[in-house]
Amino acid sequence: PSSLITTKEKESLSSDDEIVYFDCQIGSQLTGHAGIVHGGIVSLLFDEACGWGYEGVINIIQANSNSVSGSESEKKIMAVTGNLNVNFRQPLQAGERFRIRVYHTKTHGRKVALRASLESVSGDVVYADATCLYIMLRSRL
Repeated sequence: PSSLITTKEKESLSSDDEIVYFDCQIGSQLTGHAGIVHGGIVSLLFDEACGWGYEGVINIIQANSNSVSGSESEKKIMAVTGNLNVNFRQPLQAGERFRIRVYHTKTHGRKVALRASLESVSGDVVYADATCLYIMLRSRL
């Protein structure tokens, strides 16, 4: 990504909070049909962006947690993608700059649900949207 921006620090986490966004541009070497970014690349970008969103959610949760002390609060909780659903709305042309935005949907136990959109930088066109479920691991891999 050309830039990665996490939203300002939050004191609490609620549904539909924007967690992270980044601007990007994909060249002509990652196309399916001529001039159109391959759907697998779009899916990969959503998975990566939602991974950054998960990190943002965990940072907010840990910053607001009083139940964990010292170095324990600084440990990252590893997670894996449990589910990724992508809806393709319009073809994304190679070379076009775009923005991916990631929003927190909910957290329940070890599950963190996110949604994301891939849109023009101006926000006028939505090329694709996605939902993603991250599952926190009980132990390290």
